[in-house]
Amino acid sequence: MIKVLLDIIIAVVALAAIIAIAFVLYCAYMIIIRGLKISPVIGPSMEPTLHEKECVLVARTKFYRNVKVGDIVCLNTKKISGCTSNSKYIIKRVSEIDKENNKIYVLGDNRNSSYDSRSFGWVPMEAVKFISLSEKSARYSIEGFSNMILDYKVEMKKMKEGKR
Repeated sequence: MIKVLLDIIIAVVALAAIIAIAFVLYCAYMIIIRGLKISPVIGPSMEPTLHEKECVLVARTKFYRNVKVGDIVCLNTKKISGCTSNSKYIIKRVSEIDKENNKIYVLGDNRNSSYDSRSFGWVPMEAVKFISLSEKSARYSIEGFSNMILDYKVEMKKMKEGKR
C-alpha cells in the first residue's frame, strides 16, 4: 500500500515538473519567437487605464497586426522627431491615423499629465514597436503574467477567426 502511494506521489511530482518545464519553454517561445514583451508603466500619463508599476503585455507589430485607433502602443522615442523623453519607449493610445503620410497621433489617457502628440506632433508609423494585446491585458500587474498569456491566446484565436 505504501509503495503504491509513493509511486503515485512520484508520478504526480514528475508530471508537475513536466508541466513547469513546458510552461517555461512556452513562455520562452512566446518571448523570443513571437516577439512578446512586458513593458512597465512609468508615470501617470495613461491613468486610469494603466497605473505606475503595472505592465502591459505587448507584441512586436510585425508579428501581430496593423495599428488601429484606440490601440495602446509602445513608441520608440528615438524615432519621434521633437520628442525629448529620456525613456527608450513611451506608452500611449492611438487617437488618429493619417494613412496618407503613414503617421499616427497619440495621446495619454490622462490628458492633464501626459507628454504626447500635443507636444511633439504626429508620430511616424515606424516608431511603433509594440502594440498592446488587449485592453484587458493592460490592467494586470506583473504578478498577473500567466493571465496575460491566456489573454494573448484568446486574442490570437479571435484574430484567426477574423473577429479582431
